[in-house]
Amino acid sequence: MGLNKKHVLLQALVVGLVLFVLSLSVASPSAKRLEVRSDQAEIHLKPDINSPVIEVLERGKIVTLASSRTFKRQWSYIYFTSNETGTSKSGYVQDSAVSKLFQVTKVNTISNPKVKRKVSRAVSSPMVEVSWGMKPDRILEVEGNPQLSGQRDGWRVLEYHRRVLGMLCHIHYFFSGNRLVKTEYIFPGKYTRKKWHVDDYQKIKAVLTQDYGEPVEDSVFWYNPLYRNVPSSWGDAVSLGHLEYQTRWLREDTRVSLSLSGQSERVSLELHYTSLSLQ
Repeated sequence: MGLNKKHVLLQALVVGLVLFVLSLSVASPSAKRLEVRSDQAEIHLKPDINSPVIEVLERGKIVTLASSRTFKRQWSYIYFTSNETGTSKSGYVQDSAVSKLFQVTKVNTISNPKVKRKVSRAVSSPMVEVSWGMKPDRILEVEGNPQLSGQRDGWRVLEYHRRVLGMLCHIHYFFSGNRLVKTEYIFPGKYTRKKWHVDDYQKIKAVLTQDYGEPVEDSVFWYNPLYRNVPSSWGDAVSLGHLEYQTRWLREDTRVSLSLSGQSERVSLELHYTSLSLQ
């Protein structure tokens, strides 16, 4: 066999092995999954917006995380089954276009002069780890410089723009007497299909129920029954003010309120945490 034929055969074996490994990774039940949350997600050859696009995936597509490392602070390396060819492919997707379908475990090291140990905690709740009564300076240490800082209705407010559960979120910290008493999570997502707002509400609700247990209130209000028997149009009903969702939990010193409402084709998805003792 000539050298060229041996080289071609070796390349074929390597490609076959890579595809076999990819197929095992995609099929593994322990693989970490991601879901495309934007209308479309471009998969790039390299973690660079100017890199060639391998394929464009539609919202709802499930892909597999290939590496726990984040590249250039905003890119994940993934495997996926191509809609075009049906084969396994790999590439890089921006984190803002996908959401995790698994819990992340955060490990904190607690030290004292005699004992050193690690404590693991599953991070799933959207709420940033803060304590009621914290001063603004402490929030600045935890979160860094805010996007906005000012006064609202007598409250001092710090505003941060983050991604929570894969969604763009504006986080507001409210201070009374220089003490933290309330936080708001505003999700300003704009979708071509209003139904996706309802999907986001249900996603957040499921995470909170997992963390806090069954809610003390879980309400659906129909102000106009036009779309009541058309579930696929419930997002439109919300945007028109015909339908509103509300869910509440009580946790020791905290009231947790999740709501989805709308008016004039605009939708408001909000999550509020309120101190019961410092109000």
